Amino acid sequence: MTETSESTEAARRGAPQLRGPAAVAAAGVLAVQAAQLLASTMVSFVNSASFATSLVIVASIGEQIVFALLPFALGVFLTLWLVRPVVARSSVWRAIGAGAIAAVGGGILMFVVQLLLQIVRSPDYNLMGRIPGVSAFYSVGSSLNAIINGIPLVVLGAVLLWLYLRRRANSPSISGTLEEA
Repeated sequence: MTETSESTEAARRGAPQLRGPAAVAAAGVLAVQAAQLLASTMVSFVNSASFATSLVIVASIGEQIVFALLPFALGVFLTLWLVRPVVARSSVWRAIGAGAIAAVGGGILMFVVQLLLQIVRSPDYNLMGRIPGVSAFYSVGSSLNAIINGIPLVVLGAVLLWLYLRRRANSPSISGTLEEA
């Protein structure tokens, strides 16, 4: 067996143990992206010329978090947990690759959610986007944008997850009870 197949098999056997660290990495990605969204929204709010425009900008924050950032982070979590888990015995390059694949997984889930949102919002929806403002191309574009912008952050999260798992694997485990001490 190769190193990749061994680590993948070990990761699949230990999938429940990897769920927590993958969730923490995905939550970190969500937190950073939400902070970036809030910061850019505040800049737009300050720079907007009218109060009505400012209210529209602020009102869009919740929608962007629920229909864009949350599906992206959920896709990152599912990919790091089930598709390409990061394990302590693997190399840093495998962690970097897992992070890049997780960003693509997040973008795919975001695409599906965006497409469903476009279909639900417009009962006369068609995939060629004949209705003004509604198009499958919007979903593709926003997902590709999320992947391109998210790859560095998700790769950083995967590498930090790998470092954490390596440190935890190399630290001596504490066993016994307090009474034994």
